[in-house]
Amino acid sequence: QSFETTLHRLRRLIGNDIAIKHQGGQLTLDDKYCWVDTWAFERLIEKAEALWKGNESLTSNSQRTARDPHSEIRILHDAIIEAIRLSEKAIDIYKGAFLPADTRYLWTVSTRERLRDKFLSLIIMSGNYLEQTGQWQKATERYLRAIEIDDLTEEFYQHLMVCHYHLGKK
Repeated sequence: QSFETTLHRLRRLIGNDIAIKHQGGQLTLDDKYCWVDTWAFERLIEKAEALWKGNESLTSNSQRTARDPHSEIRILHDAIIEAIRLSEKAIDIYKGAFLPADTRYLWTVSTRERLRDKFLSLIIMSGNYLEQTGQWQKATERYLRAIEIDDLTEEFYQHLMVCHYHLGKK
């Protein structure tokens, strides 16, 4: 009864009885009614990664067969623009370690590490694109921003040094 009372109070606080689902002895938020940063971040990452990886295969395919090079270039360009947009949105959402004050709860560790790994991967994918296209200043800004969020990732510093080198800042 204590559980039912608490659940009822929580639903009243949220203002929507169906925003919290109770199924099989578990509670979850309904994403139709509640915004959860981790869910949004993971959806954006999933879409961005698919585009980044799709661009790699599209680029290699277009080098092999050039049926309509203008069409393929347009598709590639649009996909890259969308990948960059989604990447930037995801990076804006990620503010650092998931529930950093709750390190004593084991269930937070896997989520924290999964989100961090996705963030690292996204920074490297988008940063590599900026480097490969000679956008050294933008790549520098990307890595500096990543270091503000996670200053223990050596790979960010390595890429940052390469960017500074290309910008003549030895």
